[in-house]
Amino acid sequence: ELDDCAFPLLKDVVATTDMDEGFKDVNWALLVGSVPRKAGMERGDLLGINGKVFTGQGKAIGANAAPDVRVLVVGNPCNTNCLIAMNNAEGVP
Repeated sequence: ELDDCAFPLLKDVVATTDMDEGFKDVNWALLVGSVPRKAGMERGDLLGINGKVFTGQGKAIGANAAPDVRVLVVGNPCNTNCLIAMNNAEGVP
C-alpha cells in the first residue's frame, strides 16, 4: 500500500525477516506486532512472549537505525512493550 500511494516523502520500503536489515538507517520504526492474550493465558505468559519480540526489535533499532529515529509502539500492552524496546535500544533518545 505504501508503494501504491506514491507518498512523495517515502524513499524506500524493504520487506525482510532480518531485523538488522529492516531497521538499517530508518527514521521511523513502527512496532505494531504483538501476540494477543489468549484464553487461559496469564499476563506473565504474554509478557514473556512479547518481551522477546520487543527486546530484539529494541536491540536492532539501537544498533542500526538513524540517529534521529522515532519509534511508535502500538502492540498491546503498548506501554510495557515500549519500555522493553526502549531499555534495549541503546543510544536512542
